Amino acid sequence: MEYPLSISSLAHPSEGATRRNPLTCVTAEADLGPFADFGSPEFFFGRLVEVTGDEIEHFRKAPGVEVLFRGAAYVFEVLEPTGSFKLIRRS
Repeated sequence: MEYPLSISSLAHPSEGATRRNPLTCVTAEADLGPFADFGSPEFFFGRLVEVTGDEIEHFRKAPGVEVLFRGAAYVFEVLEPTGSFKLIRRS
């Protein structure tokens, strides 16, 4: 199934700021099993769709990237150049 994700990164991390850049809203294909309709799994695998290679590179290299999904914050444990990923929920 396809799910919306909101991705942001830290703005000016070298200045010690905690301000975040504007959200980028993307779509991901993922099989969430028992969490398909509601809830926030501890981690999940998927693939970003309709995202450019430049956007993927930005998400891979930007400091402090955070992914919001169903009210929970996640980080990429893995993000491949193809858009395949593993997200882990932040504690």
